[in-house]
Amino acid sequence: MNEHDEHRFGQSVQRVLEASAQRLPYRVVVRLEKSRQAALSRMPGEQRQVEHVAEPFRNAAEVGLSPDGSAALASGPESDLPRSWRVVFSVIPILAVVAGLVLISDWVDSDRAAEIADVDVAVLVDDLPISAYTDRGFGVFLKNTHRP
Repeated sequence: MNEHDEHRFGQSVQRVLEASAQRLPYRVVVRLEKSRQAALSRMPGEQRQVEHVAEPFRNAAEVGLSPDGSAALASGPESDLPRSWRVVFSVIPILAVVAGLVLISDWVDSDRAAEIADVDVAVLVDDLPISAYTDRGFGVFLKNTHRP
């Protein structure tokens, strides 16, 4: 690659970066500017002479009026959606979490029911008579018997 090709490549990269920087939300631009200022404050004096970069991005976020007359920042394509769709899109994750919790609860309940059914089957198939389980000493025997 010769110098001319490198220069053209650098200019094309610069155009792409500038175009994408224009689409950055205002909050990101402010954070980047603060980080840049902090970095510049740590540099020696002669290297600080760098032009102010964030100035073209001050109007990156559009200001619009909401139906009630208050000002609001519009920050991207989702701001073009009607309010009802934004509400729907914000409720969907909540519904997914609730559905997950219901499924987990159902799974735990069915697991617990299966364990109880296994104990019932073991009791009914065992050789001990049912009256042995109602004996007061049987509970003490179970507590004192340790199975590894």
